[in-house]
Amino acid sequence: MNARHLKAFTLVELLVVLAIIAVLVAILLPALNKARQAAYTVQCQSNLRQQGQAILLYAQANNNYFPFVQANRKMFWAEMTFRVFKGRDATSSTVGDWGNPNNKNSPYMCPIDMLPWAAVGSSPDYTDAVKYGSIVVATSYACNVYIMPSFKSGSGWANDSLSANYPIGGGRKVTGARPASSVFLLADWSALFGGNNAILPQYWWNWKVSYNVPLATFQVHRNGLNVVFADDHVDLVPGLLPDKSKPSKEIQSLGRSAQW
Repeated sequence: MNARHLKAFTLVELLVVLAIIAVLVAILLPALNKARQAAYTVQCQSNLRQQGQAILLYAQANNNYFPFVQANRKMFWAEMTFRVFKGRDATSSTVGDWGNPNNKNSPYMCPIDMLPWAAVGSSPDYTDAVKYGSIVVATSYACNVYIMPSFKSGSGWANDSLSANYPIGGGRKVTGARPASSVFLLADWSALFGGNNAILPQYWWNWKVSYNVPLATFQVHRNGLNVVFADDHVDLVPGLLPDKSKPSKEIQSLGRSAQW
């Protein structure tokens, strides 16, 4: 074919094609991002369901007591579920990738958690070796402190009174007046609140600015928090009121019903 008969795109035609591509990208990107966020939410719920099952298995094997308080350990529940998963204690030599806060495939890490973990200093008192020196398992989740008390009486940690009535070596027993479906075990927490992997439910039902709990804490998954309950069902709970002034009514209700 004679080269003189070949036709090339004009500048106007190229610009039209580029404009069409740009419009398609603008339409598709939000949808793709929404789908990705939905996938992250589902993966996070799967993680929490696994953790809930492990906590209940632990209780079943320990006279129906939830994970117990260990001296100088803050993330006791994660260490206990690690033992259920792996059949051995969590140590620096056994934890492997589950000790890496950047491992998004870990059943302890929410895939949407892109914030610095407590180990890099997000908690003001993280440098206290007595409180945090034994942390081994990296996690995005926090426990209900009324069910699995995180503070050993006499340790000098805050809120010792919460654990004063619990036997050392035992969390709360798997019995109570409220149905298991209304009492939460773990929830999204991330490093948004200083990497303290235990939730004081009073911060949920009686939220105050003075508590220094950022409202962003309640919207890890845009619309709210993933929560696993004592019957092992998982829900995405709305995080804030419509005016975004404080935690949602659902969050406040969970805080009120957190103790058996």
